[in-house]
Amino acid sequence: RMLNQLSDGIRARFPVVLTHKYACDQAVVTLLRARTLGNSPSALKGSLQEVHSEEWLRKQLCYLSECQRHRKGLQAFSMSRSTRRQLPSLSSREQHGSWQPT
Repeated sequence: RMLNQLSDGIRARFPVVLTHKYACDQAVVTLLRARTLGNSPSALKGSLQEVHSEEWLRKQLCYLSECQRHRKGLQAFSMSRSTRRQLPSLSSREQHGSWQPT
């Protein structure tokens, strides 16, 4: 009901399809539409894993770039280096099913 109160332009920018019980990302809805064209469930799973791995790599690159920038800033002020935590591998996240939508 809340989305019906919004203008069409704002509603189109909303990133999720909502029902009375569930929500689904628009990108997943688009992939599910392709599924109805005769693609197999395993093709859909592969597409979702590909999208997820691209996003995971993009976020990992951003994190490591910020760590590098931070380290250079510490060196410029002759401060001691801070330690960064080890990032989990993508395969370990998939094996344990710990993927969390963002």
